[in-house]
Amino acid sequence: MSLPPPSSPQPPTTPPTRQSPADAINRGCFQFAVLLSAALVLTYLPLPVRMTALAMTLWAIGVGGHTIVKHWESRQAHGMQFAALGIGTGASLIIALLLSSTFIRWNADMQLQQCMSEAVTHQARSVCVNDYRESLTDLLPQITR
Repeated sequence: MSLPPPSSPQPPTTPPTRQSPADAINRGCFQFAVLLSAALVLTYLPLPVRMTALAMTLWAIGVGGHTIVKHWESRQAHGMQFAALGIGTGASLIIALLLSSTFIRWNADMQLQQCMSEAVTHQARSVCVNDYRESLTDLLPQITR
């Protein structure tokens, strides 16, 4: 009976190195900027698709908040990067609030979008805007109840 050939020695495996806090913070800042930029671009799309901007904004708030916490824990909570993250996350909260108000105005916004896509002249566009303003005025008493 023959013995199996000896196996070749395996090279030693090195444990994965942990990422430095500064690299994690920089990566978080980059992700936050990309998510917020994508959300702002998505706000220009037609209405059903526009609501993906809300999801993107909420994701950006999560990434921004997580990066702020990492920044604070690393004892590097000073400088422009920390301030920009705080201001950007606050702005993201405002954008999310404004985008979520679209659910209240959904019918009026859809009518405006349809009217503007069919309007050819400047006068037709102004009629669309006036109708939109009237529908928002009619909607106001329902909201304030």
